Amino acid sequence: MMDSRNGNWEAGLKESPFYHTHFTNDLKSKVRQGVRGETNRRKRTFPAAMLASIAIMGMALFFIADHLSLWQTEGEVPQARHAYYDNGKLIVEVFPDPGLKAGAPFGYIFHFAAPFSDLLGKELSIEAAHLPSGQSLTVVEPAIVEEPSSGYAGLDRWTASFALPLGGMWRYEISLDGEYYADVVLDVAEPDWSLTPTFSGETYKLRGIPDVIGFIDSGFIANRYNKYMWFFLDRTMAQEGNFEVKAVQKGSDKLLSIFQYGSAGDYYRLPPSMKLPSSMKLPEPGKWRLLPYMNGKLIGSIVVDVKENE
Repeated sequence: MMDSRNGNWEAGLKESPFYHTHFTNDLKSKVRQGVRGETNRRKRTFPAAMLASIAIMGMALFFIADHLSLWQTEGEVPQARHAYYDNGKLIVEVFPDPGLKAGAPFGYIFHFAAPFSDLLGKELSIEAAHLPSGQSLTVVEPAIVEEPSSGYAGLDRWTASFALPLGGMWRYEISLDGEYYADVVLDVAEPDWSLTPTFSGETYKLRGIPDVIGFIDSGFIANRYNKYMWFFLDRTMAQEGNFEVKAVQKGSDKLLSIFQYGSAGDYYRLPPSMKLPSSMKLPEPGKWRLLPYMNGKLIGSIVVDVKENE
């Protein structure tokens, strides 16, 4: 121990304050081993705790996301609704053909609950919107309400007939004088995707709708133009107006316009039918549905098979 009487007191400050050396080399070694062991335990314990926390958080997030997804899906899926009520009062109810499906004209009966005096002289129209894709079209052009339904005092059995191009949920919005009046939602069945058969038309084999419309099917090869002759077998159909052919591939709801022609007055007239040459191309192989339109109204649908472009 440092002696205060020793003049070399600065050197004494460097000495241990203990009379005996308690912090021996053996003790130092044990302390070092203990520190290393504790450090290793911490290294092993910390990641395990973190992994457990992450796993719990992941499960919680999965649970929340799963329930949120279900909630969103349920909120987005519309339900069929054949009637429209306002404050508990019936406004409009629709009775579609029980066999309603896309790709062909079907009839509808609309029951308007309002007194006929409220509807007389109004311009009535219907717009249909395909809810899955957002596509819309006018299915009933604006027309003035002039008389009640036959045998009724009001518009109890107002009828309409039209075709829709796609299956799925459709919203029918009814307008009076261009203003929203009511709407209904119907589930339109998917049409059959079997190849449309051919039939005899004059001296040709036509693929299409007998007594209505057909074309000489010379075959379709993906992404390659070919010539096709269309025949209008219903003479009342091909009056002045526009003819267009749209197409949709099986499994898709994207409509493609593959042929357009102006006034039907320019058609080659060969009694008892009228015909029109066309050039059409479909981009991919597989089943396709051709959708011929006259003046914006769908006539029907024709399923064709498109081959690979080798």
